[in-house]
Amino acid sequence: MNVVGAESAEEAEQLSTSSDQFYLNVVRGTKNPLMPPVETMDGRWSYAEEAMVKSMARYTFKGNAEQLGEQIGRFAGSLPIDELMAVSYIYDQEKRVRSYEILKQAVSNAVRLP
Repeated sequence: MNVVGAESAEEAEQLSTSSDQFYLNVVRGTKNPLMPPVETMDGRWSYAEEAMVKSMARYTFKGNAEQLGEQIGRFAGSLPIDELMAVSYIYDQEKRVRSYEILKQAVSNAVRLP
């Protein structure tokens, strides 16, 4: 699953534009490095490219700790799983580390795996 944890939903949305650009590279077959976040993806992709990126990022969870806990709890609760693996395509290394800290907090508070 893709995870973008942040202090707020707004920050998570903005940080997630790096992963949107990452998946857009895959769709276009380009080999650009992970790009910094942008204010908006509007004008950066076609309607078809956006649909393909959204499909690839289908299991993306983003937000603050509470929001992540709710999203991941629903996801994990709907499947017979005992393990989750997460990746975060966040450009800023410190923000990526913080995202994983928020994820840990969210999962510790919301998801109880056997």
